[in-house]
Amino acid sequence: MTGLKNLITLEADNISLKKFIILIITAYIFAVAVRFIWVYQFHDKPNITWNNQLIINNSDGYYYAEGARDILAGGIHQEKDNSPVNSAPSIFTAYATKILPFSFETVILYLPAFLGSLLIIPILLIGRSLSQNRLGFIAAILASVTVSYYNRTMTGYYDTDMLAIVLPMFILASLINGLKHNKETNLLITGLATIIYQLWYSEGYSIIFATAGVLFLYALIKEPKKAYNYKLITFLLVGIAGIPILLKAGIYILLFAFFTYFKNKFDKYIIFVLPAAAITLLLFTKGIAPIISNIKVYILREKITAALTDNFSLNFFNVKQTVQEARKIPFDMFARRISGHAMPFIISTFGYMLMIVRYPAMALALPLLGIGFLSLKGGLRFTIYAVPINALGFAYATGIAAKFAAASFKKIKYIKPALLIIITALALYPNIIHIINYKKGPVVTTSEAASLDKLKKIANRNDYVISWWDYGYTIRYYSDTKTLGDGGRQSGNTNFPLSFILTENQAAAANMARIATRYNGIIEDAMKDYNFTDANNLLKALRTDRLTLPEKMEDTYIYLPFRIIRNQILPTIRAFCNLDIMTGRHYKMPLFYQTKQFKENHNAIILGNGFKLFKKTGEIERNGKRVELNSLIITGYNEQGGLNKHIIEYNSMSNLYMIYMQSYGELMLMDKHVYDSLFIRLFVLEDYDKNLFEPVIINPWTKIYKLKR
Repeated sequence: MTGLKNLITLEADNISLKKFIILIITAYIFAVAVRFIWVYQFHDKPNITWNNQLIINNSDGYYYAEGARDILAGGIHQEKDNSPVNSAPSIFTAYATKILPFSFETVILYLPAFLGSLLIIPILLIGRSLSQNRLGFIAAILASVTVSYYNRTMTGYYDTDMLAIVLPMFILASLINGLKHNKETNLLITGLATIIYQLWYSEGYSIIFATAGVLFLYALIKEPKKAYNYKLITFLLVGIAGIPILLKAGIYILLFAFFTYFKNKFDKYIIFVLPAAAITLLLFTKGIAPIISNIKVYILREKITAALTDNFSLNFFNVKQTVQEARKIPFDMFARRISGHAMPFIISTFGYMLMIVRYPAMALALPLLGIGFLSLKGGLRFTIYAVPINALGFAYATGIAAKFAAASFKKIKYIKPALLIIITALALYPNIIHIINYKKGPVVTTSEAASLDKLKKIANRNDYVISWWDYGYTIRYYSDTKTLGDGGRQSGNTNFPLSFILTENQAAAANMARIATRYNGIIEDAMKDYNFTDANNLLKALRTDRLTLPEKMEDTYIYLPFRIIRNQILPTIRAFCNLDIMTGRHYKMPLFYQTKQFKENHNAIILGNGFKLFKKTGEIERNGKRVELNSLIITGYNEQGGLNKHIIEYNSMSNLYMIYMQSYGELMLMDKHVYDSLFIRLFVLEDYDKNLFEPVIINPWTKIYKLKR
């Protein structure tokens, strides 16, 4: 092992504080400047601005934007609206808006670029602690623009991701520096960073807990009698305990004062007493329940159930099965998102292994790396955690390669810096190309935002707007109303009533809408009040209009965006109610096929996927079998924005329908169940039951109806 350490030991690269600050400024300017490429690409695009600023490109951002908006309005918000007025991102944004001379829309647009780019600082600090400043600089600029990190901290991606990796990297940097210098101030820095991280991103609990565990193993193996290691563990665990912040701060101050005053007098007791006390505090306040919960959802992928009694539960569809970022990903995508390409990924992983050999304290980065590697099973959203660690590994491997090149080709002047520059440029190239090509559009268009803003002037703040959960935060931000589902409420039991409303017939949908708003989307509560022990009987009553609906307390609106068609998610929406929630058994999915890629000749329309429509006979052929259509409906908008419909009837006994949305170029084939669904009737055909609904805002991109009863 000693021989290997000698081979991989690099010459110390110590620089002055002034030069180090120059490295920080240079890397930070680079990281921010790259994030302005998106602004340049979209700044002159029509219909994607609001209040004279580009619209953000992350729907979850509207959650924190709502909280910040309400804080700026004096903290006013209505009961059960879930506005995050107490969340750190919302509070930070509100104060940033008060301090900075920019509009609120400008602040939420650019905060991700300026906060996310701060990642370069802890990476450079780690490099400085290891006396490898140049390699820290290489790792910093590489990590700041690597695919997954850029995607989640680009301009407009307003979310907790702005600091979700920056803060744990500051903790890591503080730990590594503390283990090297044994300074008491690092204890306070570690504790403060842990508290801030928990405030900003509560799910980071698992990372801190795991880091404390690795640090404990490090202490036992490397320095079992060194009390300072156990002090660090204590400060980490207290930081994630479920106690008030002021109490945490008080404990930190008392411990710091104790360590400073008594120096090393009680170190032999600290080794045993402090970690035990911290673990006890943790178990009695928060425990490991949050970790187990995340493992069940993301790794074991357990289905979602909602308990009704001690011996009874309903079975719902797991939303994680439909969210792309929570799905398993292939290795090529995994490597590309972490390092830009498979080759630098392999090099970086190998480099990190060598770093642990040379600098054992780098093992503290294993929790971040481990969560990143869980992306292979848990979904692409986790790759972001491995980015800075792999970047450090790549920089270290590059340094070793440059060292051996310089030793082998001593006569070639400047071969070492030249090789570092060339290899770094090659690693940066695929990431920069990705950034140039990654033209992620804003969450909504100007017209969609205007429709919701118009609704804000019509609806009351206590009214409900029902739509699919994807649009919940957007609806709440622009219309300032309540919703039943959003990015934070998207479990199977929450989505079941939303799915039912959008994909069942109008009468059943209207009944469910009234029940859902009365019981805030909780089917189990409705079953209790109506004395149903079988959920299917409740659903049957809703479908047959045999249920006495609760008294109307507020108005209910149905928000139907064209995005559901454009993003082709109607089958996904249907999946959430297409099962027996008593047994979990899935029903056969209704037929729905949608395409823009079709060809037409004199006799037929070729739909793709084996489908062909013979225009004269109205027959649909697939794999040699022919079935007649009931009708072909062609829709299109006139110059006044009104919807025109042309219906060609073929066989009134048939269960198949085809709709050609001429203005959008969308062709859809469906069975009668889908054809009669609320979404198809109200959005696609504008054929609404006048006894149940009334149109409020109707345009080609957004259709909003009010429930009459």
